Amino acid sequence: MTDAASNDSSHSPKSHVAVPDIQPVQPTGSNPSIRRIGLCGLGGGLMLALLVAIVLNWKAKQPTVAIPTIEPNEVTAVVAEALTDLRRRLEKNPASAALWGQYGMCLMQHDRPREAITCFEMAKQLDPQEPRWHYFTGIILEQTDLSAAVAHFETALRLDSNFEPLRLRLVAALMTLGSFESAQQHLERLSQNPECHGSVYVQLARIARLQNTPDEATRWLELARSRNSVSRDLLLEVARSKQQQGRADEAAALLHENAPMLTAVADSWMEQVQRTDVSGAVASLSADQLRQQGQLDQAAQVLATLARRFPERSRPALNLALTLRDQGRLQEAAAETERLCQAFPDDPLLRFHHAVMQSQLGDRAGAMQSLETCLALKPDYGMARAAWADLLALDGRTDECLTAYRRAKLDSPSDPWIRLGLINQLFRNGKTSEARDELESADAIVDANQPAAVQELNRLRQLLSQNSGTGPVR
Repeated sequence: MTDAASNDSSHSPKSHVAVPDIQPVQPTGSNPSIRRIGLCGLGGGLMLALLVAIVLNWKAKQPTVAIPTIEPNEVTAVVAEALTDLRRRLEKNPASAALWGQYGMCLMQHDRPREAITCFEMAKQLDPQEPRWHYFTGIILEQTDLSAAVAHFETALRLDSNFEPLRLRLVAALMTLGSFESAQQHLERLSQNPECHGSVYVQLARIARLQNTPDEATRWLELARSRNSVSRDLLLEVARSKQQQGRADEAAALLHENAPMLTAVADSWMEQVQRTDVSGAVASLSADQLRQQGQLDQAAQVLATLARRFPERSRPALNLALTLRDQGRLQEAAAETERLCQAFPDDPLLRFHHAVMQSQLGDRAGAMQSLETCLALKPDYGMARAAWADLLALDGRTDECLTAYRRAKLDSPSDPWIRLGLINQLFRNGKTSEARDELESADAIVDANQPAAVQELNRLRQLLSQNSGTGPVR
């Protein structure tokens, strides 16, 4: 009864009270709402960290120095225009290592080394793995701080160990500092490549000479022979080593061998610098090389373009005139130098070359007048005074000629052609004893790498030998 009454609510005299349905308590982490809040908090933290990293990275790539500015009146108009354009591009994108480097290369090419180094330093900060910025900095510092240059070359070499011109630059700097052992280690590594540049053998032979090991110098010569890489410079270096040992016959045999002079090392990194040139310096160098190779038509074309492009300069047009003369177009050459003398009246070099061309055309009086003007502008111009002396000799003014030559020798004591000209005039005027004395001193200043001067020296030796009744002049 009791149980039945207690379970039948319809018979209960009291009002009904509902009991709540209590669910089991779940762990907090399993609550979907709380989980969503947790995930959002975690994602926000990651986003904030990423944003901070981006900002810090952006700040790290911002320039820590001002972009160098060059005043327009400090350079030519074309150089100022090129530098201004690069600077504006850099201002728009100051976090670009490539633009800092390009601006630095342009500054370097146009003789602004301090500003170039500033740019390369920023390029290094923005791109620490690029070896070129260290290389260019080292090349600039070669002129003022060789030890610092070596440090930059070594850093660049750690970043790129296969660039031969870089290692050769480092070797040259180490040699100058007297670090022969380090230099030799780099050279021997280069010599393992059969296609290495010929200067490798020259430097190895030079180290052998400086360390008084002539057999080692000979070994490097033999290796160069086996690879068909013998140069005139290598033969001269090994010959000097032989001479130190008193092996004069072996040295003489080497000096009589025919071999080409060394060509310049092909340096693709420095070519990048040169391509920034707007001053005409690179084109002018190219024209000089064309002239030396006998490619006169091509040289004349390059120089004519330079002369038109830079009318404010005398040198491109002067080199054009000299090329025209070499082509046999003497009248055109003289007309060009005459125009230059009028445009640049205070340049003694122009007067000198115009005088030479006037003389070659038979205008002796005009040549004398041009040389007078030249010497008034530069009284210690030895070669101009020697040319003046030759014209005096043609007029029969012997004493004045010899006086002028002696003065020219004092003005330019290391010029072999002035000394040879004086010897020739002394001989012609019967002053054999003085000519002989001058010949002995001339022997010390005539370089073996100047074949025309060596030939003239030997001719004068033969003449004096034939006319003095004695043995050959040594």
